[in-house]
Amino acid sequence: MFEGALIGFLLGKLRGGRLSNIRFLHIKWWPVLIFAFGLQILGFLFSDFTWVCYYGGLLDVVSLLAIAGVVVLNREKKGAIALFIGVVLNLLVIFINKGRMPISIDGLEFAGNELLAEQIKKGEMIRYIASGEAVGFSRGLAKYIVVPKPYPFAKVLSIGDLFMTLGVILFIQREMLKLRFGQKVATMIKIPYKGKE
Repeated sequence: MFEGALIGFLLGKLRGGRLSNIRFLHIKWWPVLIFAFGLQILGFLFSDFTWVCYYGGLLDVVSLLAIAGVVVLNREKKGAIALFIGVVLNLLVIFINKGRMPISIDGLEFAGNELLAEQIKKGEMIRYIASGEAVGFSRGLAKYIVVPKPYPFAKVLSIGDLFMTLGVILFIQREMLKLRFGQKVATMIKIPYKGKE
């Protein structure tokens, strides 16, 4: 979702939006959203810690449920539908697989994250399972879309992640452009001209 915010800012700027418009942003229950993002950042920064390996799946579920609640309360916002679809898809695949997110081992290795791939193989990272072990149709909702190096945050994404990213992009753009489109169009100044009689 970090990438979605960055892309949203860039596209909003290219379309003539104002970054300063973000200060007028109003989101219902925004502290819950900050809490949800904090949980995701916590799981990312401390992914090698033992307690995160065991309880990271719970962090993901709580974070997604919190985001879903905030999105429902702010459903009139641009991008809310895409964001909600992404959250539901990720929650669905996690619940079907007993609290674990399926992820492609080959994708992780291609992205340069051999350590995580090895931990999943050994069962040391119980928040994830190999996508080949996913239940039925949930394999299609697993993380298998690779964003490889040289991207500095190489990773493997799910379809749900893509929807969530799209939702953030649409939301940021709309907020940057909203006040601009709401302004009155400047009136052209007319200077009288008298020709020769």
